[in-house]
Amino acid sequence: MLSSTTVQTTFKWLKDGIDLSLLSQKETRIQILSTNSASVLFIHAIVPEDFGNYTCVASTPYGYDKLTAPLIVNIPPKWILDPKDVSIKQSNVKVIDCMASGNPMPTISWLVSQSSKDGNLH
Repeated sequence: MLSSTTVQTTFKWLKDGIDLSLLSQKETRIQILSTNSASVLFIHAIVPEDFGNYTCVASTPYGYDKLTAPLIVNIPPKWILDPKDVSIKQSNVKVIDCMASGNPMPTISWLVSQSSKDGNLH
């Protein structure tokens, strides 16, 4: 004979090993909704600090299982150090600084403009 008893499943969410229920009490952007058979983690208005490994742990009186998935936050490039226009005498050396941040890390490419006899840049 089969029993019709429903086993209660409890869920816990972790971020980089830290219990998210502790964070969700003071961080209103994080919301956890769970039923007896499912759990959903909502992160509203993602910020760079949300980057990390998120783990869902499902437990019953008979054991537990867990699954971890990374959250990668893509961040558009932002200048940290702007390149500036410079002029130098021929044969002199000048360092032109340029630095940007973002995720993935931006690739910086340099282009050289040359002026023609009419003074226009090409």
